[in-house]
Amino acid sequence: MKIIEASPDRIPPPCPYYGECGGCMFQHIRYSRPLTLKREVFLETLQRIGRMDICPEKIISSPPTGYRIRAKFKSAPDGRIGYIEKGTHRVLPIDQCLIVTPAISRFLTLYNRLASPPFSYQFDVLENAGQLSVYLPHPPTGADRRTLEDLAGEKV
Repeated sequence: MKIIEASPDRIPPPCPYYGECGGCMFQHIRYSRPLTLKREVFLETLQRIGRMDICPEKIISSPPTGYRIRAKFKSAPDGRIGYIEKGTHRVLPIDQCLIVTPAISRFLTLYNRLASPPFSYQFDVLENAGQLSVYLPHPPTGADRRTLEDLAGEKV
């Protein structure tokens, strides 16, 4: 795609993986613009489906970064974790993520620094009340369990 004339709402995306990673599709847009669009869609949906003709004074939004409390990571062939690469089925290992909470991003960084990641799966990491939980499709055993508990700071 070629940009003929940039919108005044266009900004440099803060994420180093933007364009490769399959998430964060609006990081190149000033944060206030997607909020306006989401508000318009929300109000239109209330009117169309709910037959409610109301206009709330304020719609509360999340901050632009660090707001996602859950992340679903996949393992690359080398064992590092990340998200699915845009337009493919391949895993793009990443060392940080700006949209997850700082604790989940730290888990991601530490996991991908391991000399030998303990296993290759898909798994979810959830932060709730400051605690990380790791959800796996199969229970880890022995050293894998201890490694995850050390990284997450709690029982897996």
